[in-house]
Amino acid sequence: MRSGCVMALLALLLSHVYSQGLYGFAPIPSTHYPYVIEFAKFAVSEYNKKTTDKLAFERLVKGKYTSGTPIYYVLVIAAKNESLPNIPSSNYEATLTVGPIKTLDSFRKIYGLHAYPPIKI
Repeated sequence: MRSGCVMALLALLLSHVYSQGLYGFAPIPSTHYPYVIEFAKFAVSEYNKKTTDKLAFERLVKGKYTSGTPIYYVLVIAAKNESLPNIPSSNYEATLTVGPIKTLDSFRKIYGLHAYPPIKI
């Protein structure tokens, strides 16, 4: 009986790992989903509240998420710094936790669109 429970738990764990990819994240199928765009705009808004830079959201470049509760999102966002009008938009990586409350965990400027590093949550 005990080995049967262990095997069942192992099968459940492996199916979850394979469905979510190597690090538990799956790519967002479309950058046009309204709720994901809302999360990206929320990230820019929260960043603007905490810094002197004022970014204007332009578009969602790409992202990934985990399933379960809460849901973690890592989004690459194109935004323009409104205080520097002659500079083109830049890409930023935002990490959000979405559960009963949305929180911005990190927000940083990135250079290029390299593969995502594993993040520790």
